[in-house]
Amino acid sequence: MKKANRDLQTYLSSIPPPSHLDTVIKKYSELFAEMKKLERESSKNKKRADQVQKEFDKAKADHTKTTSLKDKLEKLSRELTREQKKLKVRTIHNSL
Repeated sequence: MKKANRDLQTYLSSIPPPSHLDTVIKKYSELFAEMKKLERESSKNKKRADQVQKEFDKAKADHTKTTSLKDKLEKLSRELTREQKKLKVRTIHNSL
């Protein structure tokens, strides 16, 4: 900030006094326009960040659900394998 003030003072001292106010107003307008542009960009970036976060949360929830279903299927598969072995043993016992 100090450097900007120093630069402004140097610049203003190099131009004739009647145009000081015009110069300051022009610079203010430029900075104000730049600030508004940055605010719009910031708003767009925030919206994009929110959207990406929602997508991430949804993907994480889908992954959790998929993992849970996979675990359930694996458990059922093991249970079915055990039941098949028991049935096979009973069938062999009954046939003897």
